[in-house]
Amino acid sequence: MMNIAIYGLLVLAFIVPVFPADGVGYDHNYVALDMGYRYDRVDEKQSVIYPQIGKGTFIEQLKNGATFTLGASGAWSMPCNRFLVKGEGHYGWLDADVSQFGLAKASGRGNTVDYSVAVGYSFDHFCALEIIPFIGYGYDRIKCKTSNFTAPDAVDVDFVPEEKRYTFYAPWVGLDLVPRIDCLPFDLSMGYEFHYGRSKVSTKTDPAFILFGQWTYEAKFKHTQGHVFRLEGSKTFCESWLANLALKYTYWRNNADTFDVNGFIEESVDLPGTIQYGEVLQWRSFSLTFSLGKTF
Repeated sequence: MMNIAIYGLLVLAFIVPVFPADGVGYDHNYVALDMGYRYDRVDEKQSVIYPQIGKGTFIEQLKNGATFTLGASGAWSMPCNRFLVKGEGHYGWLDADVSQFGLAKASGRGNTVDYSVAVGYSFDHFCALEIIPFIGYGYDRIKCKTSNFTAPDAVDVDFVPEEKRYTFYAPWVGLDLVPRIDCLPFDLSMGYEFHYGRSKVSTKTDPAFILFGQWTYEAKFKHTQGHVFRLEGSKTFCESWLANLALKYTYWRNNADTFDVNGFIEESVDLPGTIQYGEVLQWRSFSLTFSLGKTF
């Protein structure tokens, strides 16, 4: 994916400059349509107590989560001052591989939803660097339904088809850096966001494959951290058209320790005899997004 991003920046550098350019940055208001690709991986580790058996660990992974996304983004600079508002939102179609205990494998189909809004203030006191701190709110959700579980012949276990939802939502603080490099034919910007909020895992099983009927489970974590790193290249051409290429990496993790989750987790389990006492959840996401829009 990094190679694709580099090639994209080269396109901005050598193809787009054939049009008259006005510069980009936060001096312009704009709206844009987004199209992109994202890759997701979710690692879930649950520690449970079975009254008849004792303690056990349930491990589930969502890997190779390839998603084609569509969405929109925009920014607006408030008149006569340096305050600005920006936002983006995307919907994606997910195709992933799911494994349980590292043994059974299944195909997963679903969708993704993400959005973020923020307000910032531009400090342009440096001749070669614009600094823009932001305060915002972000939401990210994966919905995945598994089917066609397969397991090694030596494993005599029935694996349950299920529908999973992983949700992260949090306020965040961040910083954008926009260097003024005259030799570059496009504008470069870098950003970081620190999210601190909540996460949720929801599971609904197929009642035809489980002894006790349909099993619904939901865990809510009150202390979740997220880190977002972003690199973008932007260019205006033909006076008011905007092209932008963004590479983003996101990492979410709940703070609940496997054996110390009191006060961190709430649960609702209607399957008798099973008690969950801890869960560790990690979510990594890479995305590459191309935007085409208009400045105004």
